[in-house]
Amino acid sequence: MLGLITILALAGPTGDPEPPYSRWVNDYHHLAIDCDFITHSFGRNAAWGLWRMPFEQVAWEVSHADWDGGLILTFSCLDGTACIQQGRLEDTPERISRHEVPIKSADRIEGLDAIAAAVSAGCAVAEAELS
Repeated sequence: MLGLITILALAGPTGDPEPPYSRWVNDYHHLAIDCDFITHSFGRNAAWGLWRMPFEQVAWEVSHADWDGGLILTFSCLDGTACIQQGRLEDTPERISRHEVPIKSADRIEGLDAIAAAVSAGCAVAEAELS
């Protein structure tokens, strides 16, 4: 039961305006995860870019960047389609199948897999309660 409480605490209630995971991963790059999307915003209010990746439809991998200590977090659509929404501010009219996010250092995404699993479990519990 304690594990379920921990998952719900990480995931938060459905409809919560604050995403369960929200972190600046580089000076101007922000990642957030909720039940629907992994959202990458670039710049203040996503003025330089906004990408929404359907949470259950993308996979990610981490690779080393060319610059000191940096990493690249690469998202790709599981089925190979262009499932990632791309745009600026709140408008995401374009669709792409792959997207890269520069990460300043490994500690910025530490535990990302565990957090994503907790969010997914919490969302499944919340959805089951609504049914």
